[in-house]
Formats: sequence, structure tokens, C-alpha cells
Amino acid sequence: MKKLRQNRGFSIIELMIVVAVIAILSGIAVPQLLNYYRDYKFLDYASQMEYLVKQGKIYAMERTTNVGVCVSGNTLSIRDIGTSRGAGICTGTPIRSMTVTDSYVTLGGSGGSFDPRGLAIQIGTTCVTYSGKFVKMHISRAGIRKEAGSGGC
Repeated sequence: MKKLRQNRGFSIIELMIVVAVIAILSGIAVPQLLNYYRDYKFLDYASQMEYLVKQGKIYAMERTTNVGVCVSGNTLSIRDIGTSRGAGICTGTPIRSMTVTDSYVTLGGSGGSFDPRGLAIQIGTTCVTYSGKFVKMHISRAGIRKEAGSGGC
């Protein structure tokens, strides 16, 4: 009896099936990864915004100066506005800032300012939104309050 030769490779049909399965799986996975990345960037901007507002209050108390939280276009900055209580929140020396560079995330709000005691001189808000979700920081006489939810600012 003659032994049959054993096949040691894959047929073209088997290779095509594997490629088709990989294509289907990647077609499902890539959009999900993009959504996860966008959610991550939104939460990153929200964290940076919260940090900047709180840092503005701390800076005002440490340096005994007034600090403005300025929202201008797609940039949020904290600024040393000196000792004048009537100074504009977007005037003065920039201390730190963040810029929203992703078009799917929106920065908004009116800003505000803190005095050397950490109390609000000008009350207002800062807010980031993405895909029906928002995170908002309220600057008020009672302090800083974070609000998050669905909808818009």
C-alpha cells in the first residue's frame, strides 16, 4: 500500500475565509475604538478644565492676587489680574491654559474670577460638551461646583 502525501499548507479558500473574518472583525472594532478615544478625550478636557478652575482659586489664595478664569474661543486660561476688583477676567498675565483642539468637543461658558480669599468676584461657568454630554464648572460666591450630565451647557 502506498502512503498518501500529507498536505502541509493552507488552501486558498482557507486563507480567504481567514482574511474575510479579520476584515469583518476590524470593521466592527475600529468604529468602537474611535468612540472610546473620543470619550477619553472629552473626559480629559473635562478634567483639565476642573483642574484649571481649582488651580485658579488656589493661586489667588497663595499669591494674594485676583485671578480670572477666561474662556476665549477654544481656549480656557487662568490669569493673574492683579489687585483691581474691576479688572477684566481675560486681562493680565496668563498663568496656565488649555486649548481644545478636537472639533467634536466644544468649550464654552462665561468664566469668572477669584479674590485672594478664594471667593468669587465675578460668578460664571466653564463647560465642555461632546455628543450630548457636558461637564460644567460653576464659579459662585459659595465656591466651585461641578455638574455633569446629558444635554448641553
